Amino acid sequence: MTESNSKETLLNAAVLHWMHDLAAQGIVTTDSDLNVVEWNHWMWEHTGKRRNEVIGRNLLELFPELTQRRLDRHYKWALEGQVSVLSQALHGYLIAMPAVSGGHDFAQMQQAVRISPLSHEGRVIGTLTIIEDVTERVMRESELQAQIEERSRLLSSEKLARNEAERANRLKDEFLATISHELRNPLNAILGWAHMMRLGKLNEANTERAVETIYRNAKSQSQLVADLLDVSRIISGKLRLDMRTLDPISIVNAALDSIRPAADAKSIRLQTMLDSLAGPISGDADRLQQIVWNLLTNAVKFTPKGGRIQVKVQRL
Repeated sequence: MTESNSKETLLNAAVLHWMHDLAAQGIVTTDSDLNVVEWNHWMWEHTGKRRNEVIGRNLLELFPELTQRRLDRHYKWALEGQVSVLSQALHGYLIAMPAVSGGHDFAQMQQAVRISPLSHEGRVIGTLTIIEDVTERVMRESELQAQIEERSRLLSSEKLARNEAERANRLKDEFLATISHELRNPLNAILGWAHMMRLGKLNEANTERAVETIYRNAKSQSQLVADLLDVSRIISGKLRLDMRTLDPISIVNAALDSIRPAADAKSIRLQTMLDSLAGPISGDADRLQQIVWNLLTNAVKFTPKGGRIQVKVQRL
């Protein structure tokens, strides 16, 4: 034997020793009839089947589930010269083996498999199957996916909480603006008429009118305070409505009386066009008067001195 042949023999022996006893994967070879030719130590260790139990026997007869699960076709393709790669995600496993590592829900070892043709001088003479245990990797990937999903859930919850906090702040600002605006309107009317009475500029008829206006606005403000103190109803939009049949013209006139002192202070002329056939209507008198107050207050605020405000009520 030449030195070259001797080295080749030693190398082949080392490769065979590695395949038989040291490989960290399952290695199975068959001939062209799918009779088992090689069955390494890893396969014996994980299936419990020794080499002398499987060598020479047909692979599909040893494991009939391969045919039942239609995995036998991959060996047919291998004998035709094709390589098949079986992923854990699609197949789970090739040959049923108990999962070695614990801490997961897999009863069977999760496997990545490669089934290749074995060729000699251009002719397929058998198959080579390499099986890798990927259970641990799949478990880690599942844990990582669960962590990603949990993080996404927490981020979503945080975003929701932030949105709710922003909404609460916005509602608070709107509520405070409502308090400021709604309480100021009747108070301005009361102060305006009281100031005119104090200066003695009103005749008997106007004095009686002033007293009535002050009383009506004080009563309305009392109702407003009662409603505004109930913050939860304000925020949830559940203000109490006192619905009854009413005359819209009387509502408008009451609001006009409330803002008249402010209009007079700016020499603004109030012109009314009130259709007596416009009512009756169904509504809450205090709330409707608030609406007209707001409209007229803004009109007085933004109308220049000596200007004119026209108030029109008509049926459409």
